[in-house]
Amino acid sequence: MISIDKGIKIPIIRTLGRAQKYPVLDLKKVGDSFFVKNGGGDNLKLQRTISAICIMRIKKNKSKIKITVRQVDNPIGVRVWRVK
Repeated sequence: MISIDKGIKIPIIRTLGRAQKYPVLDLKKVGDSFFVKNGGGDNLKLQRTISAICIMRIKKNKSKIKITVRQVDNPIGVRVWRVK
């Protein structure tokens, strides 16, 4: 049987800090960019992950910047550009 507990505090949600890892809000001018090196995994998956993290951070901070994320070959990874 499962017991009912009372008075247990709900833990604070802790993030892994990935959103702060990428300086998307530091892209001040159109054309500014940053590079994320691929650690040997799937480059398309990395592109989608970085894009999602950056978009979440932009929305959370209510910023009006627009970005594009593209795969690059030399070195292998993805680059994030500010486009607006």
